[in-house]
Amino acid sequence: MLTVLNINIVGVEPSRQPIGYSRFYHLCHCSKKATNAMFGIYQQSTLRIEIDATVAQLRRSLVQPEHLRQWLWPQQFSESFKAPLRVGQTFSSYVGPIRIDHTIEACSESTIRFLLHRGVDGFHEWHWGDGWVQSRLEGISTLPLNIAQTTSLLRLQLFLAVQKRREDVS
Repeated sequence: MLTVLNINIVGVEPSRQPIGYSRFYHLCHCSKKATNAMFGIYQQSTLRIEIDATVAQLRRSLVQPEHLRQWLWPQQFSESFKAPLRVGQTFSSYVGPIRIDHTIEACSESTIRFLLHRGVDGFHEWHWGDGWVQSRLEGISTLPLNIAQTTSLLRLQLFLAVQKRREDVS
């Protein structure tokens, strides 16, 4: 089951942005050098799905690089994407020729949050518990973030279902 909590894709024009946009816009523009222009549209999306998995299984799938590489394929990761993931760690991922730089801002037993730069200027945070996972993605990009986010959640759900079947057979 896929439950859409909030999808809001709007233009960058500040007068038409939802409350809270100005702080995000200010953060992005003030944290970049003046020569680094951001292109694209402001997008935000929060999705939550039910998954037949425990907190421990979800944590492994979301914070262990060897698991992330499997279910996020064909996305590729830089050599600096190594276990254990920790706050402050940086790495890059590639979707075809598009590079996205990640900095881990928070990592706990049930949450991980990435700051994103280059192909997406914003953040992606994950929260999980027994039987559910939630993804919140917000940023400025030319990429269709809500499609990528939905695809990622469905791939995670499939990955965990295949792992469960393998365990049941063993």
